[in-house]
Amino acid sequence: MMLHGVIFNVRPCFVMDHPRWIMATLIDVTGALRNADIKVIGLHGKNDIEIQNVIEIASRRARRDNLFDQVVVADLTNKSNLVMIQEEVARALNLRLSDGIWYRWRCFLTGTSIIADRAQQICERIRRKGRILIILHNPFQGFDMEQVGIPFGDTHGGCKILLASANQQLLKDEMKSQLIFSPEDFARFYER
Repeated sequence: MMLHGVIFNVRPCFVMDHPRWIMATLIDVTGALRNADIKVIGLHGKNDIEIQNVIEIASRRARRDNLFDQVVVADLTNKSNLVMIQEEVARALNLRLSDGIWYRWRCFLTGTSIIADRAQQICERIRRKGRILIILHNPFQGFDMEQVGIPFGDTHGGCKILLASANQQLLKDEMKSQLIFSPEDFARFYER
């Protein structure tokens, strides 16, 4: 578009770029992120592209609206043990976990497990952040967030967790999501 010699780049609003059901899911997820009583939110969907879109836009909106001091996204695809999940979360937090022979020797001498020590390092980093949104994409199986080092609920009031998975039972039963949203449910509603 050209107006008096000045060129403007006009992009369509991102609302037009996505189907209505993705935007409806996004509105609900953003509302849940603003709610102080909700700490663990589930995002269920079989279509990984739609889930990625909701995650990406929700994280951008959270940064834009200054809801959180930091937004951390960790992809947990096929990460089946706690050590690998801890490494992925630490990588997303830009945290270098202790490792090596001297570290292992110190853990052995003090009687602490490596997993527990790493969980403490991750937990300390998250607590220093204040308000933080942790997005865990594709958890392969249920895991204890405290064993990974993710504080939530009463232990850290500023930490919210958004879990995205194709397995609704995992979100509901094992990961204890307080609310679960699904773009596919909205798609069925809008297709009527």
